[in-house]
Amino acid sequence: MGVSDFTAYILPSQGNSLLFNCGALSEKVQDVTKISITGLESSPYQDKVTKKMDNTSSNDALTISSFTDRVYTPAGGPSQPIVVSAGGKKILELARDNMNEVVVWNPWENASKDMGDFRPQDGYRTMICVEAGAVKGWLSLDQGETWEGGVTAILS
Repeated sequence: MGVSDFTAYILPSQGNSLLFNCGALSEKVQDVTKISITGLESSPYQDKVTKKMDNTSSNDALTISSFTDRVYTPAGGPSQPIVVSAGGKKILELARDNMNEVVVWNPWENASKDMGDFRPQDGYRTMICVEAGAVKGWLSLDQGETWEGGVTAILS
């Protein structure tokens, strides 16, 4: 088991305002079609593949079988852990702090071929991006304001 922490502390430079978003984490898996992701059940999400921005996920764990690019706002709020399992065994758990969204991305075969720097070409089969973040829109800070957020990834 391993634990990895990521914390972002953002403070605009003096006299300036700042627009930003942030996120972190991808995971290598043996077979992306055999994973499931929990913690996103009954959650609103934006689907960037279909361009449909007003969706609600089912009550089932999420599985991947095609090009996936979604931004979830977990129904359980930022304290809801996100768990990636393979074959029923937990391989990753994300604990989030002020990271209100979760991105789930896999380019699948066609989109990975269109990406000049995606290697190996069939690498989509062994990767999943499950990214805790503040990514749904731009966050704005004025001078003197700060923002802090983080994610703890527990690898099994």
